[in-house]
Amino acid sequence: MRLARILDVLVDGEGSDPRRALDRLCRACVQELEVTGAGLALIFGGGHRGTIGVSDGRVARVEELQFTLGEGPCLDAHESGRPVLEARLAESSRWPTFGPEAVEAGVAAVFSVPLRRGAARFGVLDLYCDAPGPLGPGVLADAVAVAEAATTLVTEVQARAPSGSLPDLLGELAEQRAVVHQATGMVSVQLGVTLEEALVALRARSYSEGRTVGIVATEVVTRLVRFNQ
Repeated sequence: MRLARILDVLVDGEGSDPRRALDRLCRACVQELEVTGAGLALIFGGGHRGTIGVSDGRVARVEELQFTLGEGPCLDAHESGRPVLEARLAESSRWPTFGPEAVEAGVAAVFSVPLRRGAARFGVLDLYCDAPGPLGPGVLADAVAVAEAATTLVTEVQARAPSGSLPDLLGELAEQRAVVHQATGMVSVQLGVTLEEALVALRARSYSEGRTVGIVATEVVTRLVRFNQ
């Protein structure tokens, strides 16, 4: 029954904007899975990544924090293709920077389930709790089923896009990735470092200023910000 109620939000929203449907799916996870926050992240095409569904603003900030820092359960779950479960984040040393920042934001436990279809991986469903401890009975199995439903929705959105184009849901991420890639090259030239070192510098500045990588990258590309001044 719990899983059916969650998946009903996708049926009820069939034909509507995919992003709104995914936000509703995240809010339904909060209502039914005994968690306090949920987010869906998309990772595809050699690194294009971003949040495509959230239950609330705090989750949006924590999701973005993982991409800014380049570490966190979401990225680990995507890379491994297996759920990443951290029931006591404050006691964990798995993510030296993300962990303390997430705890400061009120996250006590996080559970990440990959979106996958066969060997292909598309992203991750993240579940957050304000209190430490494992998920309740049957919740992980339901979360895996929700991740499968989200994967189906994303692949259907891709399939409906005109040939040679990306749907808005994915196109926004591709555009953001292109800006970050261009900014990384510019920072590399400005600092005289490798692309990998330039990306680290870009992430570090974003983190220190409390802004997203995308925003700082846009300022670099539009020449509002230079790293050699």
